Amino acid sequence: MAEAESKKVIKLVPEYLLKKRKAYQAIKATEAKRALLEKRKVSKGKPLKFKRLEDFLKDSHKGHRDETRIRRSEHRPPCLLPRTGSPSPSASERLKVSVPK
Repeated sequence: MAEAESKKVIKLVPEYLLKKRKAYQAIKATEAKRALLEKRKVSKGKPLKFKRLEDFLKDSHKGHRDETRIRRSEHRPPCLLPRTGSPSPSASERLKVSVPK
């Protein structure tokens, strides 16, 4: 009795289902192989980088703005420049406002 209980019961599957499964697995294997070859073919070499004309125009405008900003910052007095570790402006350079009573 112990031997009968220890054996696993294997479910029987019709042969046509086994054939279908085998054919399906073969199709999937060929598709996977084809996809892998295609991936290798695409990844081989350096891909081309396409850039739209608008990107060049945007870069050009950005460059002009940078040049203008740098040119203007050269003519600014030192007290108006952004703080980059420089000491605070002296008392004579500070703007004082007085409001009459």
